[in-house]
Amino acid sequence: IRSSTIGSKPVNRFSRTSKFDALYAVLFLCFIGSPAVLQILLPARTQVMIEYREPATFPLMPTTYPELKRWTQRVEAYLNDHFGARDLLIYFNSRIRYALGDSGSSAVAVGRSGWLFLAKDSQIRQKFRGEVHFQPDTLSRFIEEMQRRASWLRSRNSELLLVIIPNKSTIYPTHVPKSWTRLGPHPTDQLVAALSDQDSVHWLDLRPLLRAAAGQEQIYDKFDSHWNDKGCYLAYRAIMEALAQSHHVHTVLEDQIRFDRI
Repeated sequence: IRSSTIGSKPVNRFSRTSKFDALYAVLFLCFIGSPAVLQILLPARTQVMIEYREPATFPLMPTTYPELKRWTQRVEAYLNDHFGARDLLIYFNSRIRYALGDSGSSAVAVGRSGWLFLAKDSQIRQKFRGEVHFQPDTLSRFIEEMQRRASWLRSRNSELLLVIIPNKSTIYPTHVPKSWTRLGPHPTDQLVAALSDQDSVHWLDLRPLLRAAAGQEQIYDKFDSHWNDKGCYLAYRAIMEALAQSHHVHTVLEDQIRFDRI
């Protein structure tokens, strides 16, 4: 506040800078105080919407000293789950990080055009890059086990069909993150080569079919690791066609199915 005198009358006035400072202070207080106000005014939460779990409940008061430490931890968990505007803040945080190319999880990688890929489970990234391979003895034991099972089933008038189901990064390699450069062949290529050298196990590789289909339409979800309904049907039809070579099967036709986009 500045004080000045014009003639004999004192004049008090806010400078423009002081007004903006006061406005910023009010806005800042409203911003940091709004979650606490919302936490008090909004009804108690029964579900954490984003994580799909029940929120922490307020703990009973401790009766012993050892319980005191656990009580404070449970209170903190309660406040974290019931923090005002928590879901909204988490949503905007994830959207901003996604726009910057960060999924917010070490298990998920953001690829080209915003496609999401599993990056941690089952060494998908390492397999795509060709960093891991089947050891020769491991692959031989697997083929021998499949041959044993196929023989056992044939003795009971049944047939084993070994189906190779590719993951999303195998079908959409152009959408994976730029850092996923190829260093060698995919371990599935080793498996296909080993299966090609024998004739006692009936097998089906879905990769060529799904790769061709992916050039015509989307068959895997952009934000999920699974194929969509159309991709699932294409795989189903290929499996049924393979089984029809030795068994009488009924295949549901595509025009008999309604595909709903969710």
